[in-house]
Amino acid sequence: MSDAMLDLSHAITARVSQLSPSIVRIDARRRGGATGTVWSADGLIVAAHHSIHRDEGIHVTLHDGREIDAALVGSDPATDLALLRVKVEGAALQPAPWDDGSDVAVGQVVLALSRPGRTVRAAMGIVSVYGDEYRTWGGGRLDRFVQSDVEPLMGFSGGPLVRAGGGVIGMNTSGILRRAAVAVPTTTVRRVVDSIVTHGRVRRGYLGVGVQFVALPEALARATGQTGGLLVASVEPGSAAADAGVTLGDVLLAFDGNALDGPRRLVELLTEQAVGRAVPLRVARGGVVQELQVTVATRA
Repeated sequence: MSDAMLDLSHAITARVSQLSPSIVRIDARRRGGATGTVWSADGLIVAAHHSIHRDEGIHVTLHDGREIDAALVGSDPATDLALLRVKVEGAALQPAPWDDGSDVAVGQVVLALSRPGRTVRAAMGIVSVYGDEYRTWGGGRLDRFVQSDVEPLMGFSGGPLVRAGGGVIGMNTSGILRRAAVAVPTTTVRRVVDSIVTHGRVRRGYLGVGVQFVALPEALARATGQTGGLLVASVEPGSAAADAGVTLGDVLLAFDGNALDGPRRLVELLTEQAVGRAVPLRVARGGVVQELQVTVATRA
């Protein structure tokens, strides 16, 4: 009769051994190593943006102990993703088995792997949250909100979250929610990597205004059907907002037909798809509602 615990132990050991060549150590900060996960055989490695503290002098240690230089291709703080490139002599790198995770469910067993030192570290847990699309405070869009109950130890970020069966369903990071083991899902990683390779960054819409929430006067609230808007506290010269005629003291009410009930809502609407589009911007100026047209720019 088989020993279930022994069988599980052997299965975990085999899985870690299988994935070890795809997990690297990254030295790009003052103290301690970080983790990276191989994206492609030609030398692309994904890592957590918050663990890359410098643009130059980055080193990567492969599973066989070789230390090589790495170049920062680009990063996206809003999704906490960074992309590195290395040139490896001889055999190509072994990409992790990235899995879009279409049938992931709460309760599934997962492994969180990392390599902050010379060897791989492993922690086992379960998928504790598998939610819908999630917006980070920086405006980044995660196609799914994936969280495990694994404790995010030092060097945890940048490593793969591995499902039963061996597929990597995301990149672990503690940089999106403090003290929480969130995984940037593979579909998001793929989208961000493609954008960085193509553009050097992830383009997001930018108006060039500083805003804060303000409650509307009762008469204006009745006229507009909303209780608040965004008071314009600053307008960047030459920005999209300035070109559209937005001025200090205006109250932004709606962007492209979507009511603005807080600064985060505006950030959510300034997506990559909005860049270059001319959209209606509803504002209140001196108690009078006006419609402006703003052509959405992208942050330099």
